[in-house]
Amino acid sequence: MNLVKWLRKNNMKVMAVVVVFIMIAFTIGPALRYLGRGRTGQRETVAYFADNKKITNRDLIQANQELEILRLLRADLLLKSLSIPILRTPDLRGYLLSELLFAERRTSPLIINRIKQLITANQYGISDKQINDIYRRSMPSNVYWLLLKNEAQLAGVRIPNENAGSVLSMAIPQLFNGATYSQVIRSMVDQQGIPEKEILTTFSKLMAVLEYAKMICAAEDFTNSQIMHALSREEETIDVEFVKFDSAIFAVLGTPYGETQEKPSEEKLIEHFEKYKNFFDGDVNEQNPYGFGYKLPDRIQLEYIAVKLDDISAIVTEPTQQESEEFYERNRERFTVTVPSDPNDPNSTPVEQTKSYAEVAILSQTSSCSTK
Repeated sequence: MNLVKWLRKNNMKVMAVVVVFIMIAFTIGPALRYLGRGRTGQRETVAYFADNKKITNRDLIQANQELEILRLLRADLLLKSLSIPILRTPDLRGYLLSELLFAERRTSPLIINRIKQLITANQYGISDKQINDIYRRSMPSNVYWLLLKNEAQLAGVRIPNENAGSVLSMAIPQLFNGATYSQVIRSMVDQQGIPEKEILTTFSKLMAVLEYAKMICAAEDFTNSQIMHALSREEETIDVEFVKFDSAIFAVLGTPYGETQEKPSEEKLIEHFEKYKNFFDGDVNEQNPYGFGYKLPDRIQLEYIAVKLDDISAIVTEPTQQESEEFYERNRERFTVTVPSDPNDPNSTPVEQTKSYAEVAILSQTSSCSTK
């Protein structure tokens, strides 16, 4: 058959097939190219660390995922709640790290004012320009997070997942309105599909970065203003007034010849005692300006007597058989002893056993004979 005649006869069918093929190529082609780039692009090197270690797209994606986990844990609020133990003031390192990793590109006037208050109170050498530079980011947050993680790792700072879990157990109820650790983590595992181990590992990396920041800043000395600020918060101020008196002034009349003071009479001593006998020693008040006092705290007096059994045996009536049995029945618990469960094995499990009345009576008679 002539090809030209066949095309003229089936031109509508040919056009339909061509149009369908073009539509398929137009829709599927970009998707295939995108998938191809995705498989190779994650391994593509985009930068290098200072030690020539590669930074790939996959590293940046992982850093972004870790920041999202930290946001779900409300790590920004946790960092801002940290304080310096000595000064009892918010830790500026936590504030700045929180703003660097989690703040939006637009600044918050409240946060900026809070940071400036901390800088002014502690007289840190940080300018307004340096604060504003935090928000003039040349790179996204995941790049800063990736670099900080690497710095902490190179410094050898590691935080075990167990420690991270302990910190989260204490912090989560405050960050999530009383919710427990298990409730929050279970919600993240169920809703976000993030394993608990990955959550703890990510949070331990944040703790390592914070510890690295503390280690770097530990070489800085406290300024005089910081020390005074800490003392003022602790209310550890000292106000001392000291006056020295020579004891000779009270033993001498004050004459230049050193004539001694006369010894007080018996009447003066009695008068002095009666005047201050109702005051405790050191009780200073308007009636007792010098703190004299001879009153003693409440006490008790004990007395005892010694009695021999021979002296009372003649006047004590021996109990009858019925009285002895009644006493035994009322006080059976007093005649309980601990014996081995197996009489032939002294190391067997001990059990409690109550003596019979006959055994008690025999022992009582034996003891009575020995006493006599």
